[in-house]
Amino acid sequence: MKPLPTLRAPLLLTAAVLSAAPAPAADEHTEQIHRLEGELRAAPDHGGVLFLLARERALAGDAAGALRDLERAIATGLDLDVEAENAFLPLRNKPEFMALLDRALDQRVVARTSTEAFRVPERDLIPEGLAHDPVTGDFFLGSLFKRKIVRIAGSVEGSAPPRIQDFATSGQDGLWEVLGMKVDAKRRLLWVMTAAGKAAGAQEGCSAALVYDLGTGTLARRYLMDNAKARHLFNDVALAADGRAFLTDSEAGTVWRIDPEKDAPELLLKPWSLGYPNGIALSADEKRLYVADFEHGISIVDAASGDLRALPHPSNVSLHGVDGLYRHDSGLIAVQNGAGTERIVRLRLDKDGLRVVSLDILESRNPAFAIPTTGVIVGSEFYYIANSLLDRRGPDGRLKPNARLEPVVILKAPLVPPPGPASPERRPGP
Repeated sequence: MKPLPTLRAPLLLTAAVLSAAPAPAADEHTEQIHRLEGELRAAPDHGGVLFLLARERALAGDAAGALRDLERAIATGLDLDVEAENAFLPLRNKPEFMALLDRALDQRVVARTSTEAFRVPERDLIPEGLAHDPVTGDFFLGSLFKRKIVRIAGSVEGSAPPRIQDFATSGQDGLWEVLGMKVDAKRRLLWVMTAAGKAAGAQEGCSAALVYDLGTGTLARRYLMDNAKARHLFNDVALAADGRAFLTDSEAGTVWRIDPEKDAPELLLKPWSLGYPNGIALSADEKRLYVADFEHGISIVDAASGDLRALPHPSNVSLHGVDGLYRHDSGLIAVQNGAGTERIVRLRLDKDGLRVVSLDILESRNPAFAIPTTGVIVGSEFYYIANSLLDRRGPDGRLKPNARLEPVVILKAPLVPPPGPASPERRPGP
């Protein structure tokens, strides 16, 4: 996931980001409210947008509006830090607000199922994509900031540290910022999504899918989309058993299909059918794609025709803010980092895979989290980037002055369903 300062970009509504964001001046509240109302029209059940609207209305002195939007935000099932938002302090003398605060705390689940798999000591990678080769056991980690791919070879579970080295060096083969990656184990290929940001100058808005030969490490294919007619951002990729690739294009609001025997991507959806699509996963029969985007949450796309429809879900299950998205058994594993508290969730689907019936929280409120982004399923475990540090970069793609950097932490969460339902852990109020 690559956040962009546009209406259709995903909102990083984590507690850390909210607390660090300065409150706008009084004469800016109306402008902020109008902007958020526009985003809400595009995504009417986005709990993160509703929470920010409630915040802005409270700062503007509109108590009734703040309470209304806050109630709607909490009803989406997101874990929102209501108690930590200073904008709501003037509402604490209202019974309606205290009742909402109780509801927010009552539905909070603190889940800690993950353990550390390994670390990559290079602190300024700003990683985004993670892939795994089931043949060799190697992992591949992509870097937004350094525009390269790191290979983590050898056993990551043993006592000896894994061997960490560059698979593709900075800018090699035309690499820009590295995003989603997937391994085609059968054909021994590594698919890499890369996009040119502001630091690329005139190339900003270009994107490419690079295909590497895992045996030789050389570039086998390069599918390029330039910025002559439109901006592009290949964000993530899903691979079919026959070698087809399906790519989300966040800037163009679409999904592309690449057939192995063809030399160029083909549109599966009309441009701007989706609002900043990101994570993507194929159904078990490969007839459907599940695509996460800012506006719709998660949609179902027919992999052959491109027919598009929303993925139905209970009103208290939020599908918004999803970055990485993966099929597992009869459900989906999702990384949520763009709405409320960062968490890893399992979305249970009905027998036909056409409706979400419930949500399990696998990991939330982990102190290692600093905008988790993507991961990969390995056997019965989900390995994922816990701390992408995306918020340590400025709009220009460069590191912020005095940005606090840290080694990359890869966590793993077991995907075996727990023996019983998760029990919410009530955290004391402030």
